[in-house]
Amino acid sequence: MHTAELEALAGFALGPLVCFHGGELRVIEQVLADVETLGKSSNKNDWLGNGIYFWVGSKERAHEWAEQKQAQGLLHKAAVVGAIIYPGLCLNLLDFGVIDEVRDAYSFLLEVFKKAEDDPPVNHCEQNGILVNRPLDCAVIESVHQLRRDAGLPAYDTVLGAFEEGPPLFEGSAFRERTHLQIAVRNRSCILKYFKP
Repeated sequence: MHTAELEALAGFALGPLVCFHGGELRVIEQVLADVETLGKSSNKNDWLGNGIYFWVGSKERAHEWAEQKQAQGLLHKAAVVGAIIYPGLCLNLLDFGVIDEVRDAYSFLLEVFKKAEDDPPVNHCEQNGILVNRPLDCAVIESVHQLRRDAGLPAYDTVLGAFEEGPPLFEGSAFRERTHLQIAVRNRSCILKYFKP
């Protein structure tokens, strides 16, 4: 393969991932029966932008999240569905190669708000030294997608990132108890198969 061909494949470097989604039992049963599909989230705090959110490789974290939502009265009965996801063209935030694209999107976003004479969103709600509500990050990721559309570039199918969360794992540690990988699926065809964990 030529260098240009290899570089074009760089966004497809991730192989299939085993992922988990926590949610309402009734919906998950319908998804497993191929009667319903998972809905895309478009909340302003969705740190990876709009998409269907999955925990990568962590059934336990998906289950814990769903149980928290049940305890808050947001779910009637918590459940988890597994999925095999091929990331396709992925905005992989663990890849140093996308940093400039994300920074450019941030600059673009600031310019939009400046022209509108408004303030951009701000990440907030610090817990254990980490900002857990991420409306700024969401807006920047959505700006990445907008700039790609405007430039006629292929759309990202998924967005992958690591979310540091929770207190230090032990005294003096930089590891966090609840750090996890998540993927937001924008293109449903990347979900190859659902399964019952």
